[in-house]
Amino acid sequence: WAYWKQNVGSGVAYDCAMSVAEPGDKERGIAAYALQVLDAVGVRNGPAHIEIKNDEEGPVLIEINARPMGGHFSVGSLEAVTGHHITDVALRSAVDPGFILTLPEGIPPMGHMVLKVLIVHEGRMVDTAPMRALLSGLESFRTLHCDIPPGVPTFVPRTEDLVSSPGSVELMHRDGSDVMDDFALLSMIEKSAPDLLYGFPEEHCPDGDVAPYSKAI
Repeated sequence: WAYWKQNVGSGVAYDCAMSVAEPGDKERGIAAYALQVLDAVGVRNGPAHIEIKNDEEGPVLIEINARPMGGHFSVGSLEAVTGHHITDVALRSAVDPGFILTLPEGIPPMGHMVLKVLIVHEGRMVDTAPMRALLSGLESFRTLHCDIPPGVPTFVPRTEDLVSSPGSVELMHRDGSDVMDDFALLSMIEKSAPDLLYGFPEEHCPDGDVAPYSKAI
């Protein structure tokens, strides 16, 4: 997976995470580095969550944990894009070390997926009703993760980190160009025409009443 962040106000907000369906030399180099890191810390089998930044001097380790990746993806989407269930693979690696190397078909290739983390560039009222209508028109739309019910305008402060994001959108399609086109369109609307995504403030709050946003963590 590769992910990007944006500078928003005084914070740094997650923008997206996308599968690397067609790794090149750079990605293979990063994967080799990750395996060297696992060897260095003594992890031989089982899941590992590793974050690596790749700069002009090469890969740099940011974080490593002996656990599966984070929980911002739905289980069904992860299974669809990776071709396996993380828990099943982790359990089998514990009882049958090295089994993955014996699979005749090898490790299945990644599918095409983008997790778009929603960014509110300025504090505003947010209604997910127009958001759901817009997303339903995207060819690759799969799932919206957001605690705000449709038709319940809620004030959301400016997004400055992962916790303050109002939610995320899963985009997935067998055609990677469809996924990237929808991601580019959604990113453009989010930044340049947010009313189309979050609704028009004057329609939401005619009397100035503000419903506070509280995200479950």
